[in-house]
Amino acid sequence: MTNSNDNNQRLISAARPSDRGLIISLHVQPGSTRSQIIGLHDDRLKVSVTKKAVDGAANLAVIKLIAESFAVGKSKVTLVQGE
Repeated sequence: MTNSNDNNQRLISAARPSDRGLIISLHVQPGSTRSQIIGLHDDRLKVSVTKKAVDGAANLAVIKLIAESFAVGKSKVTLVQGE
């Protein structure tokens, strides 16, 4: 069982500052029943989105979820890597 301090450290390791803002490493589960931040998966923030990974739909859903979760506009969220 991990304690709260361990989870905080793992969460911190999922994010790192850059000259353009904050880079957050994600593990994305497309085609889920709900769009949500689930928790941690290794050293990445695990998120699920309802859209399937077809024609960029899941990527757009991830952008929307992250923007809403961090209370920023969608134009402020950029996917740096991923299919």
